[in-house]
Order: sequence, then C-alpha cells, then structure tokens
Amino acid sequence: MDASSDNVAIVPAQRQHLDSLCKIESQVSPFAWTCGEFEQSLADHRCYVLLCNKKVRGYVIFLPLLDEVELLNIAVAPNFQGEGLGRVLLQYMVDEVKTFAVRIFLEVRASNIPAISLYRANGFEQSGVRRAYYHGAQGREDALLMCRNLAPVTPAA
Repeated sequence: MDASSDNVAIVPAQRQHLDSLCKIESQVSPFAWTCGEFEQSLADHRCYVLLCNKKVRGYVIFLPLLDEVELLNIAVAPNFQGEGLGRVLLQYMVDEVKTFAVRIFLEVRASNIPAISLYRANGFEQSGVRRAYYHGAQGREDALLMCRNLAPVTPAA
C-alpha cells in the first residue's frame, strides 16, 4: 500500500474514528494525546483521517487562526510509515488552507528526526526552540518551532 493507491482517501474525522486515532497515537507518541483530547479536537479543530482500504492509517489535526494555521498533530500508523502517507496528509492540510493562510506553524520534538525531515522536505524551516517544552523519557525535551510560509493570499476585488 502506498500513497498513490486508488484505495487511499482523506475524509473528515468522525466519532467512529476515535478508537483508531487513539490507537495510532499510543503507538507513535511517547506521551500520547488522550482519547478525550481527540474527542475535543473533533469539536474544536479541523480533523481528517487517511483511510487505506477504508481503514484509518493516519490523521492530521490543525487549527486555523485568522490567516495562519497551527498544525497540532499528524501521525501515520507504524506499519504504514515510510510509504509517503505522512507527506500526503501534510499536503492535504496545505491544500485545505492555502486559500486563506499565509503561514503554517508547528512544534516538534527535537528527537523526532523523521518528522523534522518530512517537514523540511515540505518547505518548513526552523524558526525557534522552546527549551524543555516536552516531557521526555530522560526528563524534558526541547521543541523545535517550524514555519512554512505560503504564497500571499490576494484579497478579492
């Protein structure tokens, strides 16, 4: 299964996807979001799931803020990583917001090299560091702040 498969779709996340979201999150994050946090995101944020053969294999959650967007969470199930699905989710979010947003922000664990590589390959640049921001296995861990500038939005005439 790869990102070019005809059996791949991205759809708005629904309550019936919560168990899958929580399962993936617990598999990929050392300090996972709770199911309650995902449930709250369904109400407060833009949440999408990536389906492969109608099964949830990843998700992206973001928050539009005026003309900016904050990427809150993005993940692909471990057995499907390395197949381009994270790139597909990230590009989907960019396509969803490029009509109104001038930039996208995110923060990522300094140790999450695969995610940092994905972001850099997709136009994100490091814009700062939040020292000791995340809980880590060995204490606290820095968060890298990253930003991608989008083409300026032209106001309607």
